[in-house]
Amino acid sequence: MPSTWSPGCAVRDWEQLVGERIGARFVAAHPEVVCELASHLRETCEDLINAGMPHERAERQALAQVASWIRLRNDLERAREGDSMKNQQIRSVWLPGLLTVVSGFGLFNVTEASGALRSWILQSRVTAVLPLPTLHNPGVLFAISWVAVLPLAGALGAFVSWRAGGRPGQRVIAALFPALVIAGLAFLFLIGDVLRPAMREGAALGHFVDAFVVWFLFPAISLTLGTLPFLRLSTLDAQRG
Repeated sequence: MPSTWSPGCAVRDWEQLVGERIGARFVAAHPEVVCELASHLRETCEDLINAGMPHERAERQALAQVASWIRLRNDLERAREGDSMKNQQIRSVWLPGLLTVVSGFGLFNVTEASGALRSWILQSRVTAVLPLPTLHNPGVLFAISWVAVLPLAGALGAFVSWRAGGRPGQRVIAALFPALVIAGLAFLFLIGDVLRPAMREGAALGHFVDAFVVWFLFPAISLTLGTLPFLRLSTLDAQRG
């Protein structure tokens, strides 16, 4: 039974050996990766020695596993940057976007339950823009109430995105999630209407235009208005805070 003690590999500073080949900049940026790689090479060297190979040859054989240190370094850097970018997008776009959707529907439910916003719509100057019978349409009232609460939801989404280090564009995208969700649902219902044999081609096009304006364009504008106070804030300020 071969011995498991490998003095040559144990004494050798494998982290220094890897660092000399992969580059000081990479070592400084990713010391944990260098440590893991050095540990793997050391274990390979020990296995070869235990199998009866001389120390120097075992060391060369272990190092020969890396065909190109430059290529390995570039591949590791790309992988690390990809993981970092993916995590950053989750923190600054997807999670704030989901929070924006939840807060938007939450605010809408609160205002609908109280009835105050609906009463204000019927009694305000909005009636001068749209005919009063139109405002009694439940769908129209829903749309106006929905658009009215979205600036607060958009502001919350942009703020959370900024705190997570999101760039201005990412803050806007996170804030637009509710408009995308509602527009998607509206267009799904419209597709069902268009497929009905009784629906004329001109009427179908008009319905799509109305859905785009009412369920996406207006909500998107409302949400974007909420993001304005947070678009000029620096990500450095968020990191310091």
